[in-house]
Amino acid sequence: MLLYDLEAERQKKKKDYTKETFYTPVTNKFMRKSKLSLQEKAFYIYLRGFGEKCFQGQEIICNELGITRPTLRKLIISLEEKKYIYVQRKYGTKTKEKATPIIHTIPLDTNDESKPSQYVDSLLDYLKSTYPSDY
Repeated sequence: MLLYDLEAERQKKKKDYTKETFYTPVTNKFMRKSKLSLQEKAFYIYLRGFGEKCFQGQEIICNELGITRPTLRKLIISLEEKKYIYVQRKYGTKTKEKATPIIHTIPLDTNDESKPSQYVDSLLDYLKSTYPSDY
């Protein structure tokens, strides 16, 4: 009986990290002092939940966040201009049509988490040279 209880405890402590159960910690400073709108903050946190890159299509993102495609495009453009993300735009290999863009998130500054990393310009240069856009 005791052995069963130990195994049950181990199973409770075991964590299965999936897209649904994983969480992205965000500091209060980011939420309070950032010069981003609430939608921009929510979208940035959503993207950080995928790690360094987000491969989700626009339709999936819109459905999961409850926003329209024009709103999504505005959020992408705004965060890209503010240097919170880099968007790698590609053409499909077979169709020559625009493929789903890959969105790279820029980590927040460790000293001031209300803004992108202090190395944002060098990170962007690296991403642009390593993952160039087709258009």
